[in-house]
Amino acid sequence: MEKLFLISPIIGLLALDTTIAFQILLSQPLFACPIIGWVLGDPVTGFYVGLLLQMLWLSDLPMGAVTPPEGNVASMVATVLIIWFQDMGKPNSVLLLAVFTAVVVSYFGAKLTIQDRKWNAFFLEKALQAAEHAGIREIAFWNGLAIFIYFILITIFTWMVLFISIILFSVLIPAIPQFLESRFAIVEPAIWGIGFGLSLRLVYRHILRRNP
Repeated sequence: MEKLFLISPIIGLLALDTTIAFQILLSQPLFACPIIGWVLGDPVTGFYVGLLLQMLWLSDLPMGAVTPPEGNVASMVATVLIIWFQDMGKPNSVLLLAVFTAVVVSYFGAKLTIQDRKWNAFFLEKALQAAEHAGIREIAFWNGLAIFIYFILITIFTWMVLFISIILFSVLIPAIPQFLESRFAIVEPAIWGIGFGLSLRLVYRHILRRNP
């Protein structure tokens, strides 16, 4: 469990790239999940999970003020869970539970981001007041504080989700019978299919914008 104290702030740091700062796409699953995998000693699994889940969130990129489901944090959480439980001999069940957890995390993560933006109205007002008398250091302080608070929120949120999920997975996975594990083999190709479908929708929307 001590690894959670390392991995949670790393996820919090990468999550800053989603909407709060930078937006250079480092937080996208394709890049973030291999980083998480590398930290946990399995970058190959991290890359595969990132590629798999990138397809699900590809059509919901966080641009400007848009707040889509928090798929980036969700994908990193799923990567941790898949690597954490990959030695239990039930990869299909682990994938199913991890993806389900990711969907839940993406929903509540988006709510947390929206709430943080509401809190940022206070910091914006302080920064504007500082700008009136050219207080560069004050502006930097309030902007930095807003970013730091979001980092802390995501770090705590991630730690709580992982802590609870690891406890639940430890109980649920051994209890899943082998015949269900075999049936769950459909989960992975189903995710690929959904991902390709969402990607085609993105391409179709792009074509429509170019040819109204």
